[in-house]
Amino acid sequence: MPSKDAEAFLLALVEELREERTKQGVSQDSLATKSGVDRAIISRMERDLRRPGILVFYDLSAALGLPFQELAARAACRLAGKRNR
Repeated sequence: MPSKDAEAFLLALVEELREERTKQGVSQDSLATKSGVDRAIISRMERDLRRPGILVFYDLSAALGLPFQELAARAACRLAGKRNR
């Protein structure tokens, strides 16, 4: 079972992905098509019902034109409370 820190980081990754997706005006369906990740998985992720593996995050961030490293950095900043909103 993942540690609380790992769970918090995964949640921050999901929040950052959702924020980027909505900022770009990309629907879950469109993101699913671009990334090859099933829309139901994206929906469950965003509703905190599923914790996908790291490769899913990589595919989704790439489909949004966001390097995974940038996504991870944003998530880390979110956890540290340093990100300006």
